[in-house]
Parts: sequence; structure tokens; C-alpha cells
Amino acid sequence: MAITTLFDKSNTRVDPIALGQLLFRAIELDRTRLGEYLARRTSKVVLKAYLDCFGFRSMRIDKALGAFLLSISIPPKASLEHLMDAFASRWYEANSDLVVYDREVAIRLVRSIVQLNEVMHGGISQNPGFTSYPKRNVIGRDFIDAFHRTDPRCNAVPAEFLDRVYAAIRRERLSQARSTHG
Repeated sequence: MAITTLFDKSNTRVDPIALGQLLFRAIELDRTRLGEYLARRTSKVVLKAYLDCFGFRSMRIDKALGAFLLSISIPPKASLEHLMDAFASRWYEANSDLVVYDREVAIRLVRSIVQLNEVMHGGISQNPGFTSYPKRNVIGRDFIDAFHRTDPRCNAVPAEFLDRVYAAIRRERLSQARSTHG
């Protein structure tokens, strides 16, 4: 693989943290190949380092998720759940002292956001931008109630916050990067 060749030529061993940082800065990469690589379970440390480059501190979780998704193209066979759980964990680590809930609630929140997007817009889009009208309407109260039913701490995530997330997803679907080569 090109990554191994790069490290061989520089006479250094593959450092997953340096690699994650390099992948984050390399804007010319094919976003689908990047998504394939980061989605591998064997790339867990690289994915963690890549996610840490975003600086998610104080960034609302749905906005941070949107930024991450726009940096990669998720291949059809990739585990979306693996990528979303890794994202949620890194977002939580960056914001653990700012939120009253734990990592598991952050993971459930990200999964709920992705599910809401799926129901309303048919999945993560290749075309970023505002949505004209959702494919299937979901009422904000239903999203909030459904999330609170999965929240073991009973409303650790305030309804007002969930309502803002709902409105943002209704207005603009989650999008991923287009492949830069093809």
C-alpha cells in the first residue's frame, strides 16, 4: 500500500498517530479510499488520530458529525456503525467535561442522528446542501421522545438540545465527501 511505501522511503516505521494526522492534512486523497481505510477495524488507532485532528471541543455533536462525514466517502461495504461509534467516542473525549452524559449516551445520540437522517432523507448524501423537503416527515417531538426512551439516565440530553439537532437535520441532510478520483 502507498502508506507503507511512504514510511519506507522516509526510513521510519509506520506510526498510526502520525499516519492519522497525515491523512487528515492530505487533501488530495481519494475520499472513498480514505473511507475504506479508516473503516477497517485494523485502522482503529489511525481513525482515532484522524478524528482527533478535527478539534471537536465545544462543537455541537451534529455539526462535528457533519464535518467528519464531509471529510470521507463511506464505501458501501464499510461498517457505518463502526465509524459512527468511533466518531462519538472521540467527540465525547473532547467534550466530556462539558456534557452531563457518558460515552454510551453520546454513541446512542450519534446513532439516533444518523437514523433520523436516514428516515428523513434516505441516507447520507453525496450532495451536500440544504434539503427542499424531507422524504418522510418526522415530528421533532417524536425524535425527542424516541431518544429519551433509549436514554438510561432519563433525559441526560435536554429536549431543547435535541430539538435544535432535529431542526438542523431536517433543514440540511448529512452528507459525505465525493470521491476525488472518479
